[in-house]
Amino acid sequence: MKCPQCGAPNIVGAETCQECGRPLPRRLSGEPLSDTSGTAVASLVCGILGWTLLPFLGSILAIVLGHVARTQILESYGSVRGEGLAIAGLVLGYSSIAVAVGAVALAIVVTVLGIALPIGLIGCALCAG
Repeated sequence: MKCPQCGAPNIVGAETCQECGRPLPRRLSGEPLSDTSGTAVASLVCGILGWTLLPFLGSILAIVLGHVARTQILESYGSVRGEGLAIAGLVLGYSSIAVAVGAVALAIVVTVLGIALPIGLIGCALCAG
């Protein structure tokens, strides 16, 4: 668990911070020690959808939800887990968008070359002959 004041790591169940000595937040006795972030799970699901059924929308949602989940997890001081799920959603979202941008750039280059190359060949034939 991280101290909310100084950010120093502490062992789970500690009552005071080992670094600054301030009291650490206590969990109620009936609560579980940690929960998996639903936002992190949603980020991963949207990242998968971004590669399959919802190419652009799923990727954008995966990125937004992944960042929100990571913030929630960091601010929970160990009571919420699932950072790996959030990172996986972010990776899937960003990579899907990167592939889409690369495909569009390649299509533009191929189109420009497809137009410019024949014009250049015609120009060369006129100059040579």
